[in-house]
Amino acid sequence: MNLFHEVENKYYELLTRLLISNIEFLDSAIAECWDKYIIGERDFEVEESLFLKSQEQGTIFEFDGKKFLPTMEAPFNIRMTTIELQAAKNLLMSKYAKHFLKDETLTKLKDILKDIAEEWVISDIVVRNQYSEGVTYFEEGYEVQLSIIAEAIRQRRPIIYDNAVEGRYRFVNKELFPVRIEYSFLNDAFRVCGYDKKQNRFIKLNLSSMGSITMGNNEQEDFEEEYKEFLKENSRTIVLDVEPTEHVIERCFRIFSFYDRKAIFSKEDNKYRLEISYLKFDENEVIRDVLSLGSSVVVVEPKRIQKQVYKRSVEALNRYIV
Repeated sequence: MNLFHEVENKYYELLTRLLISNIEFLDSAIAECWDKYIIGERDFEVEESLFLKSQEQGTIFEFDGKKFLPTMEAPFNIRMTTIELQAAKNLLMSKYAKHFLKDETLTKLKDILKDIAEEWVISDIVVRNQYSEGVTYFEEGYEVQLSIIAEAIRQRRPIIYDNAVEGRYRFVNKELFPVRIEYSFLNDAFRVCGYDKKQNRFIKLNLSSMGSITMGNNEQEDFEEEYKEFLKENSRTIVLDVEPTEHVIERCFRIFSFYDRKAIFSKEDNKYRLEISYLKFDENEVIRDVLSLGSSVVVVEPKRIQKQVYKRSVEALNRYIV
């Protein structure tokens, strides 16, 4: 068994996460990680061989009588498939690449990928069911805006912007310390996450409603740790079972493209288990999206969303009963 090959060994993710953490951990942490990252039942023989408790030093972890400690150094090299390498080469030609990657990084990637055959290009891909007036439609306007926001994130400086939606609201000369840029494939739209000092909270804005974006002068402390804490306190998770029908799973990934997600396919059950992380402020939107998928999707957890989906489904059904 090749321990450090992500294709050949199902324990790869478990081992790399524990090694990269480079911290001491108890048996309980191993059990928790095992349940989270390993598919199927626990193999105690493998577990005992990986986490030796004898006085001899283990190959990967050593045990001091109470805790385990990694004995190997991380990180590990990333191995990409041929398709991933070809996709990376295509993405380097994107006009947006220079806004998110430094020139030296782009140069390194171009050198690494120079011998990769271009068997296909992004323009060959036909995108269906995507909002027709998104980034693609207004790409000339977004190019400069993204560059300013990305540079503000790098320099830990604020952006000054106007924010308006015709007929609803208009704000002028607002200040925001951007920390993250998100993209939704379905909506073909960018969102900017940042800290608003006047409101003393993190907010999200649609780039399409922002204008007159410039970079401010006053440098601020790094908000990255605060944003991580904000995400930790306000993040929620929903777990779905999805039928393996092609158009259904495709819609799932498109609908939830704004959120972090993880999918595992079970051959035994013949279905996808989709785990989606979102902010609690987006919960009503997530529930509406789940309902739009109909009977092809089942909410596994949490129970409170199960109840809401059931209640709304019954209410919708009752409207059609004479």
